[in-house]
Amino acid sequence: MRSITIDNDTRELTRLMSFTEEVAKEYRLSHEEVMQLQLALEEVVVNIISYAYSPDAHELIYISAEGDKEHITLCIRDYGIAFDPTEIKDADVNLAAEERAIGGLGIYLIRQLVDTIEYRRSEGYNILRLTKILKHK
Repeated sequence: MRSITIDNDTRELTRLMSFTEEVAKEYRLSHEEVMQLQLALEEVVVNIISYAYSPDAHELIYISAEGDKEHITLCIRDYGIAFDPTEIKDADVNLAAEERAIGGLGIYLIRQLVDTIEYRRSEGYNILRLTKILKHK
């Protein structure tokens, strides 16, 4: 298992991308799988930074990765405002951009990039688990 702790600051995204590259090497992910996990993780973390804390808060976000030959799971924990993305309906991507309701597109994207999304709130933490089934090479 690998883990990283980052500040709730978008300047930390570079470290986050380096972390996913290290995970990719360890679990021998394909280029496509790396890109999918990076995009999903970036979307989650940017949303935490943007919405879970007040703008002047100095809080931490905890990310871990574990897996095997079959799958990889990213676990993201934060102390921010409780938010369960599994309860959000998918954005209607068939509508024109100006006709769509605001929000939900990022969650839709994450659902397209990973195979399962699990959420729970425990001891003041939001705990989000993103699991991707790996392709056999």
